[in-house]
Amino acid sequence: MSEFLKKPKPPSKAYVKYSSFGIQFILTILLAAWGGRWLDAHFKQKIPVFSLILILSAIGGMLYKFIRDVTNEQ
Repeated sequence: MSEFLKKPKPPSKAYVKYSSFGIQFILTILLAAWGGRWLDAHFKQKIPVFSLILILSAIGGMLYKFIRDVTNEQ
């Protein structure tokens, strides 16, 4: 019954919160790619091991952050 007596929440500002997420996602991947290429060149790797590891880690981290933010919103 107390649910009905609560004040209604203001409209969600989720569009503001997530509007920059795409840019942040792309910049994180680009930074990981740049760092990976630099490490691969520095250690003279024939196979871009550092690039792959950093890019996949960046994608995983950003997806984790996005899922955590979305589930905390609810």
